[in-house]
Amino acid sequence: MTTTAIGDRNELHKLNLRPEPGIALPALAFIPENRSGDAYLYLNANGKHVDVEPAGPIEKLVDKGHLVLAVDIRGFGETGRSGSGKRGIAGHIGPQWKDFYLAYLLGKSFLAMRAEDILVCGRFLVTFEAGEQPNRVHLIGIGRIGPPALHAAALDPKLFATVSLRHCLGSWASVLREPMATNQFENVVHGALKTYDLPDLLASLPHEKVTFEQPFGPTEQPCEAAE
Repeated sequence: MTTTAIGDRNELHKLNLRPEPGIALPALAFIPENRSGDAYLYLNANGKHVDVEPAGPIEKLVDKGHLVLAVDIRGFGETGRSGSGKRGIAGHIGPQWKDFYLAYLLGKSFLAMRAEDILVCGRFLVTFEAGEQPNRVHLIGIGRIGPPALHAAALDPKLFATVSLRHCLGSWASVLREPMATNQFENVVHGALKTYDLPDLLASLPHEKVTFEQPFGPTEQPCEAAE
């Protein structure tokens, strides 16, 4: 772990979290001098470096005394596959299709692996730089990270004080109805729609602790609401 001063009072820690042998998740921890006791697990599908600009969303949280941990879970940011462009299969179903198939051959889903990454990060954040009391952990998920974030919240609803999802897929059913769905393959769970859809997971969480803003459809364009 390395530490860097940011501003006059706050610190930036660079660290790696290891949810299982062979997997390292690069993370940035923004630590305010005067802490509120609230900690935010900040997950952006475009990478942990997004939203760190001056006066940006992360800095605004830190200025309020909140600890923020921005993480690249597997397949996003530093841990993602790049250079695939928009040609071939990767340009249609997403650059993580090889990882999806590898997980499938192991009898798992790539989404489940990502959900476990999120749970590991959340549990780490409960005690990371905490005082006498454990941190109250809040989950923020932006973009394609939405489905695994929603699964993580549903699997351990007591872990997160609040859950905020933005620009995330509204439903799997909408993907089936869209012949040109984009970058949705990585969030497939074999046979899941026989039992539940994403809105069902959303409904299983306490209404007062969850916000779902600007849901996206299967082509990664805004839609009115989760279907």
